[in-house]
Amino acid sequence: MNALSQLYETNPEFFSYCLDALFVLAVGYMVSCHLHPDVDCRKCKGTGKHRSFVYKRARRQCHHCGGTGRTRRFFAWATDIGQPRLRAPRWHKAKRHV
Repeated sequence: MNALSQLYETNPEFFSYCLDALFVLAVGYMVSCHLHPDVDCRKCKGTGKHRSFVYKRARRQCHHCGGTGRTRRFFAWATDIGQPRLRAPRWHKAKRHV
C-alpha cells in the first residue's frame, strides 16, 4: 500500500478538507484580483522608466508596462475582472509648465 491509500483509510475526510481549503484559497484569490487587478510592473518596479545598462543617466519608457508603471495580474487579465486603475507613474508631474 502506498502512503495516500493508508492516509485515506485512516482519515477518509482528509481529501474533502483539502478540497475545501483549495476552494477557499481560489475564491480568496478571485476576490483579491477583483479588488486589486493591477500590480507594480516587475521590470521597472512601478516607476514607468527603464534605465540604460551602459549609460546610467539615460532613461526611456518601460516597454513592459508602456510607461504607466502598472501591469494586470494574470487572473484579472484572463477573466477580464476588475476595473483597470488609471494612475500616473511615479515620475510624472501633474503640472507641466511649457
